[in-house]
Amino acid sequence: MSADQPAGIVDPLRQAARYVATGLFVGLFACLAIAEPRCADLDTRQGCKRYAVSLIQLIANPSQFDGKRVVVGGFLSLEFEGHALYLHQDDFRVGNTSNAVALELPANWFTSTASIDCPNNRYVQLEGEFGMNNGHFGLFAGSLKYVERCRQRSVRELE
Repeated sequence: MSADQPAGIVDPLRQAARYVATGLFVGLFACLAIAEPRCADLDTRQGCKRYAVSLIQLIANPSQFDGKRVVVGGFLSLEFEGHALYLHQDDFRVGNTSNAVALELPANWFTSTASIDCPNNRYVQLEGEFGMNNGHFGLFAGSLKYVERCRQRSVRELE
């Protein structure tokens, strides 16, 4: 802001830069949401056996992955009538279930070897079959069933 410019008046160049930056951010987010899924395990006879996708891709394009096996990461919450994989820990904290998929875990999940590397309230990577049904009371963006694999993801420490 120049010395002769009144307080509260935004420089037109700065305002234009903000619009451009916002547009680039929205464009990047849209590209991530519609990006082609990466095949994690290809069977030459049957095609892709499982896809490595982001939770954003599942939420934005549920019909593209309905009934398909996926590997996806997020923040794990295991609680009564609310097993879910959230996009971010903050989404879990504020109960933003539209940024989460419900988990339909097998009855023996908590005693199975698959759950050993799967700590609650941590960032994890899960493998299961995605479904467009919206979980408990229809609150979630989809569901992940037949979960077989889980591993904790490392989190970088901030300095």
